[in-house]
Amino acid sequence: MRQESRGYIRELVLLPMCMIGVTVPASTGVAQVQDTDQPKGIENARTDKRRPSSQAAAPSEVTGELPAQNGPVKSWWQWEHASGDWGGGRPWLEDRGLTFEISYSADFFYNLRGGLNTSGADQYRGLLGVGLTLDTEKIGLWKGGTAFVSMFENHGRDITERHVGDLQALNNADAPNRTRLYEFWYEHAFFDGALRVKLGKMDANADFAAPDYGGEFIHSSAGFSPTIPIPTWPDPALGIVVFVEPVQWFYLKAGVYDAEGSGTRGGFDTAFHSPDDSFTICELGLRPKLSLLGQEGLPGTYRVGGFYHSGEWESYFNDLGGRLLPRNHRGNSGLYAVFDQLLYRECPEDDDDEQGLGAFVQFSWAPSGYNEITQHYGGGVQYVGLIPERDDDVFGMAIQHVSLSGKVQSLEKRYSETAIEAFYKCQLTEFMSIKPDLQYIVNPGGNGRDALAAGVRLEISL
Repeated sequence: MRQESRGYIRELVLLPMCMIGVTVPASTGVAQVQDTDQPKGIENARTDKRRPSSQAAAPSEVTGELPAQNGPVKSWWQWEHASGDWGGGRPWLEDRGLTFEISYSADFFYNLRGGLNTSGADQYRGLLGVGLTLDTEKIGLWKGGTAFVSMFENHGRDITERHVGDLQALNNADAPNRTRLYEFWYEHAFFDGALRVKLGKMDANADFAAPDYGGEFIHSSAGFSPTIPIPTWPDPALGIVVFVEPVQWFYLKAGVYDAEGSGTRGGFDTAFHSPDDSFTICELGLRPKLSLLGQEGLPGTYRVGGFYHSGEWESYFNDLGGRLLPRNHRGNSGLYAVFDQLLYRECPEDDDDEQGLGAFVQFSWAPSGYNEITQHYGGGVQYVGLIPERDDDVFGMAIQHVSLSGKVQSLEKRYSETAIEAFYKCQLTEFMSIKPDLQYIVNPGGNGRDALAAGVRLEISL
């Protein structure tokens, strides 16, 4: 890491860290691949698949035996996964097209003030995830195919419903407690990846409306705008997605999903059950490289999209008694935009360097007649490797604001909600990190008492 290249950029970003009282341990000296592209709702089981060079060499294609372990023996704190490489079995399986990922996250949150109440407001939320990726070419079938299956088990209690009462959900892991087969899909690439087709039960937020620099935030709206009724955590849906990327700087993708997907029952509801509703979404994206702050070739992604939900929605009207009464309205639609841009790279000569300052901006809109939330504005920054010798740590700050419909404002006196978040993710080892997080919620639920919530997330790759 080139410490002399940080300059005033680090000084400007370091100052707000005093808000969350970060204490950073000494560097472990372990290089960790930092993935900031995960969608927010949950941690994606498909993490980085590269393994350290000191692990086993490629297995024998003749005998199929596990390779001998060569090179220096690593201590447990230097392992890529807490369970190790299974005596060489893990890289042996990866070379044959099977990649296992097992993860566990533990969230401890406390509502310090305001909201619904602060009595017994310490909540724990745990999430266990298991994922399996299959490469059809490596297992000896056909080229261009990828299959994926995952399951999750979550336990604990939600801080939003019990203690804060916010609309946007300050913890993106909150969901009803259960064990669920989460995703199972197959994707095939044609024309060297210029055209891809994906079919199965999918988390739509993994492919649509997700900011690249929003994945490390714990607040839900940093993952996707709350005006979009997208099939995502905890209930993905069966569907089909088509990706078109003729050149590196442009893409177009569209998906159709079952709008009534549920994690508690099987089947493709749109095809086999009632109601026969669908969710359609389309996104267009540009990936330019800009010159900023004296640096050239800084990558960004600029997306715009729209959606349509064919189901029934409650349309509110005012009766003579001054109450909001619901009536059914078929169909719901909206628009969104998500912009990501790397603003500063610590090593400008290295296009693969992930250390530096990135930012994202979000906007979404939905009709006010049958949506409680009609507009969402969001934005934030994150810096990877802000503190010297802490190359893989991540610091982030973001603000999320939603406006409620005019009818809700006039009759229920609920107007808007704003969430401000700051976190520092400390990479303790290659397989474990800890993330202190502080959130201030203005007008929880639209008119509640301002709330201050503090928490910490522990993440382990098993």
